[in-house]
Amino acid sequence: MRLVRTLIGLAIAAALAACAVSDARQQNRREAMTRRIVDDAMAFNEAYHGAITAQVLLNIMRASNRQPRQYTSMSGFTQSGGSRGASVSVGGVELSDLGESWGQGEFGLESSRSQTPDFTVSPFETGAFANIVVRSTDPLLFRYYWDSGWNPDLLLMLIVDRVRIVPANGGPYRDLRNSAGTIANDCVNGNDEGGCAFVLAMRELAIALSRSERIAAPAPEAGRCGPFAVYVAPGSASQTPRRAAPPAETDPTCPVEILVGETRYLMALRSLDDMIYYVGHLMRRDPNAASPDGARYARLGVTAPGMPLWADERVPLFRIIEANAESEREYAATVTFAGRRYSAGAPNDRFCYVEGNLEACRNGAYGDGSGSVLELLVGILAFNQSGEAVAPPQNSVLEIR
Repeated sequence: MRLVRTLIGLAIAAALAACAVSDARQQNRREAMTRRIVDDAMAFNEAYHGAITAQVLLNIMRASNRQPRQYTSMSGFTQSGGSRGASVSVGGVELSDLGESWGQGEFGLESSRSQTPDFTVSPFETGAFANIVVRSTDPLLFRYYWDSGWNPDLLLMLIVDRVRIVPANGGPYRDLRNSAGTIANDCVNGNDEGGCAFVLAMRELAIALSRSERIAAPAPEAGRCGPFAVYVAPGSASQTPRRAAPPAETDPTCPVEILVGETRYLMALRSLDDMIYYVGHLMRRDPNAASPDGARYARLGVTAPGMPLWADERVPLFRIIEANAESEREYAATVTFAGRRYSAGAPNDRFCYVEGNLEACRNGAYGDGSGSVLELLVGILAFNQSGEAVAPPQNSVLEIR
């Protein structure tokens, strides 16, 4: 009986040990599967990010060389589980004759591996190309970015094609066009013609906004356009400033209007392709501008991160360098163009703040605005592809109604 009890105890212990080992193996398999799912999802995220930002950078470089731009849509990644294995089959030969009749029967070898992700890349069809690439930016999208706190000078320089400035005193209005072909040397040293006249006016507008107080815009009258943003001198508002809710619908024939005091700014917006061409045009080499590090810089600057608009501290709108090991790993986008590798979108993790002393942060370490430009252009591309993006084109005529 003792022997029987001992054997039973050993059997129970062995069973419990086997269960524990089995549970541990299952737990390890679950953890490995979880890690694989997370790693694959993040790898697909990185792949999509790299493909979309690289497409924008490639078209900017094409535009800088006056070459045609091309746009493709990219579907999401899909991947089924797949498996790895192998099997060997021999048929048509009796087992007793296997040794004598080898080679007379059927022999098969099968193997399988885990499947690679499936995705589709294709040029936009005609309708999609018109709505996504060459249609003027939806005014509601401009409002989203404006209300979310993006630097106003970046939005004004990149998205606005032209502006009509109607002064408060009822004098003649000014029509200014944001033409990259007449922008040079960051519009300094008295250059106030063509595109630089627009740039200087928008810089003045951005500074005025930083010194003003935003109030809720009044509801537009029936059949008439109205401002989406209203600014007044600090302390002059008769009501508590609040941000107006976005309208349910935006009339695409209305210009984007910003009211500062009694001065009206009526703006017509660019298409996505226009923005990419604009940046590419600004990247064309200027023989009169020095480039000590060999990089290509835009001829226009925007407010440096962390700096107030009135500090007049700007960084280049965009910068492109020849790719190296660091840029391949850390920059937002890297592409092959004309047989060479190029990168843009340098990482910018530097923080600087010294109370009451802006000079302490004026050392040029902020780099450039390429990362923000790529993010903005990719965001507009994504919005234009969404089902919520409207199809009607925006009116190209600025009307004062």
